[in-house]
Amino acid sequence: LAVRGALDGVCEGALPLTPPPPQPPPGLPPSPVDASDCPLITRLNDGTPVTVHEAALTPLLQRQLDAHAAALGGRGAPCVAVLLCAGRFDGLRSPSERITLLRPFAAAADAARLGVRDALLCVPTADQQPYALARWRPELPAAAAIATCVLPEEPGEAELQQAAAAARALPAEAAIVLDFVGHGASVTRRMRELAPGRVVVDVGGEALAAVEGLLAGELRACS
Repeated sequence: LAVRGALDGVCEGALPLTPPPPQPPPGLPPSPVDASDCPLITRLNDGTPVTVHEAALTPLLQRQLDAHAAALGGRGAPCVAVLLCAGRFDGLRSPSERITLLRPFAAAADAARLGVRDALLCVPTADQQPYALARWRPELPAAAAIATCVLPEEPGEAELQQAAAAARALPAEAAIVLDFVGHGASVTRRMRELAPGRVVVDVGGEALAAVEGLLAGELRACS
């Protein structure tokens, strides 16, 4: 098991920060956002949380993938590289046919296609709300009712209650999408308790399930 961070070896003063998009004049709707350039929360080596846009993180993550492939060389069995982030990262590529790259968003979007029509997207910051809408809109039916709410990394009971209330404002079949990798299992469990009968899609949980499926397939192939 190897863990690599996009910001490994990057000091705070050298962060690839992206300025916020310009605000529209009063009374005009906000400009469309690029679904593949969400402002994401990540951490420096010392644990300090920072916000960096997806487009700036992509080459840093690619560097880490390339370094891992070089360290592997021709040794060992094929491996799975799991991106622990809910961003799309369209430009990220596996550097080797021996490395399967798994994006949690792709795994969750696959799960969402299995009968999910309307959705409440729960993201950790208000800045991410328009990007979540842009990211998920193509994955759901054209007439889908989609809303967003802020659910922090470690939500309290009041914040969970608010998310459940936001879901109840949508059609009865609307799913709740925890569009973040990092919520504990207790968050998913509590959302299901507060919104009985609704599908709860945990982006991180779907990625874990996909990894388990890949590893199970590798074990069957080796047996």
